[in-house]
Amino acid sequence: MSVPASLLQLAGNWTGINRLWLSPSEPVRISDTTATLTLTAQGRFLAIRYTWADEGQRAHLATAESYAELKRRLAQDLADPLTYPDVKDPAVDMIYLAAEEWAAATHWQPGPSDV
Repeated sequence: MSVPASLLQLAGNWTGINRLWLSPSEPVRISDTTATLTLTAQGRFLAIRYTWADEGQRAHLATAESYAELKRRLAQDLADPLTYPDVKDPAVDMIYLAAEEWAAATHWQPGPSDV
């Protein structure tokens, strides 16, 4: 297994603006965002570390806890460990697709690779 070329180009450090809509009747909440995407496990995985805030409060901890809970439940409820990545894939896709949209909207380009 290796990281697809389309994801490899995203490796690097990102900074930008996070826009959070909780309801169509509420105004958008805007905050600064940072993200670091690095190759791990001898280039087999792309780790994503990010931070952002909601009304001045960093949301990273809550996001990390939610994602960790997803992984715990998947690990607990899936009898076949080979299906774990397939079931988790849509959650990872949400992160990836949001990053792709942001990169296109901001004309972001990856920095030099550490590899």
